[in-house]
Amino acid sequence: MLFTLTRSRHSHLCLALLAVALLLSPLPLWGWETRGSVSLEGVDYLFDRNKDRRDEQAVFHLDLRLKHSLDENFSVTFRPEIYYEFTKDRILRYEPLEGYVDYESSSWDFRFGQVLESWAITDTFNPVDILNRRDLERNLLRASKLGEVMLRFRYFLPDGDSISNQTASFYVLPLFRETLFPKGDDPYSFERGGGRVQDRDGIAPKGVNQMGFAVRYSASWESMDFFLLGYHGVTRYPIFQFERVRGGLFFRPVYYLVDKAGGGFQWAMGDWLMKLELVRTWPNGKHLGSSLSQETRIPEPFTQYVVGFDHSFYDLGLDNSTLTWTLEYSGEDKSTNTPGESRPFKSDFFTQFRYEFGNISQMVLSLNLAYDIMIGESITDLIFEWKPSRDFENLKLIFQAEYQKAARNEENSFLRFFPNNSFVSMKTEWSF
Repeated sequence: MLFTLTRSRHSHLCLALLAVALLLSPLPLWGWETRGSVSLEGVDYLFDRNKDRRDEQAVFHLDLRLKHSLDENFSVTFRPEIYYEFTKDRILRYEPLEGYVDYESSSWDFRFGQVLESWAITDTFNPVDILNRRDLERNLLRASKLGEVMLRFRYFLPDGDSISNQTASFYVLPLFRETLFPKGDDPYSFERGGGRVQDRDGIAPKGVNQMGFAVRYSASWESMDFFLLGYHGVTRYPIFQFERVRGGLFFRPVYYLVDKAGGGFQWAMGDWLMKLELVRTWPNGKHLGSSLSQETRIPEPFTQYVVGFDHSFYDLGLDNSTLTWTLEYSGEDKSTNTPGESRPFKSDFFTQFRYEFGNISQMVLSLNLAYDIMIGESITDLIFEWKPSRDFENLKLIFQAEYQKAARNEENSFLRFFPNNSFVSMKTEWSF
């Protein structure tokens, strides 16, 4: 069954939340600007995944964005999120994604609070998008970002003869927070096979050594947007230390310090859009204390990059239709991992064909393929989006089918370690 709502003892609570969100969404709440989305999604897995793996999911998701302007310069933004899974009768997310204060002037602005900051350019993998943790616990394969407590100061430089939109940004991240990983009977559980993840008791620098600092310069030159960045702080992607305690195997995350430098650009040339992300990382094992075992090795310096393009075709088949072809390659100069290390996208191709049907119907069809060249495994996605009525423009139905093909004889295969996760899903989403 794709939608198994009756299994939840508290399903009526989430349905009530959904009804309230739909009723309040068009209304100004005491001067607050309100927007967001609510959705119901059912997921069914195509292959038998054994009794200890859940083969159905039914999920309610509420993402509410509230903004209140105190005057022409000051504003407050609050973005609560609820992610509830009916089939397991649990709330996976309730912490606000964002909550911050803004001050804006003509030449600079200031933001402080819990923030989602995006530096991404490419579609597949974003090695330069380094400030925020990923929500690996909820979806390891397609992890969204989580808010980080930070202070951001931006200064807008005057335009030059050929350079425009110049912005210098400075960041301070005073708090370090550990990343949570999938457990139990999750489709991508790290605990399959009897191990245990100690993700709330990781090894990390202490005190002021946990603070992060970043700087970013961005600008435009003719039809090119580009940026440069630097970062010092704790890595968002830990390695694992393997520990045997009382006959059990424990995976303990190790968060080390890193220095990063890199940049990227996107360059529009007619119907083509060229894209690049590049970052060099220098790991540092200092300030980890005596908890680090002799077998645990901090990674050596490495460089990650993604290069690709988009090409658009117009009025192909139907008037006002658009076909966008995306091709990207992600790679790394370091082809092997140290023990306990698992960085993705060392040598992967990604391609997407996205067809927007035009004015006669509000439909979008996407075909995506990701292929790992080094070990020969792939993920293929077919996604169909449809707005069924012009009277309800904010209502959207999304169908997705994904087929995962694991490598046959490869120890480092991600899809062999997490087998039989091909699925079909149906989502109903209301935006307001």
